[in-house]
Amino acid sequence: MSLEAYGFTIFCDDIRQEIGGKASYIGVYKSVMYLHGEFPIALPKFGLAITYREPREWPNERVRFEVYLPGATEAAIIGEFAAERGPTTLTPRTLPDDSDVYFETGTVIVLSPLFLPCPGFIRVKAIRGSKTVRLGTLCVEPPPEQ
Repeated sequence: MSLEAYGFTIFCDDIRQEIGGKASYIGVYKSVMYLHGEFPIALPKFGLAITYREPREWPNERVRFEVYLPGATEAAIIGEFAAERGPTTLTPRTLPDDSDVYFETGTVIVLSPLFLPCPGFIRVKAIRGSKTVRLGTLCVEPPPEQ
């Protein structure tokens, strides 16, 4: 069985760093963000907590992340995860059966404000060499009619 990279993104209204290494996610969205009003819409704040995991045995290589906004064909945000596997940037995580070990890294982005030009999807992905890993999608649309 070959191991693969994977990850996820928590989409929310705000992210606050707390004492003791904790983070508070305020107003977490599941799969859809319903917005009242006419597009384009400006949100006062919007947070993304992005987590990326890859097999420990993979060679050390830079990993780029990209965030796409609704209606966009190019990334609105591009960055890189830490490449060094030191104790402060990547933490080993062992699966319950202790057979597969992953390294984890991530980033927190809080945008203030966030302009959304149209309904659609906010998409997050990681690129490592020629591989693309989907890290999350949030649908943005008007609320359903009652």
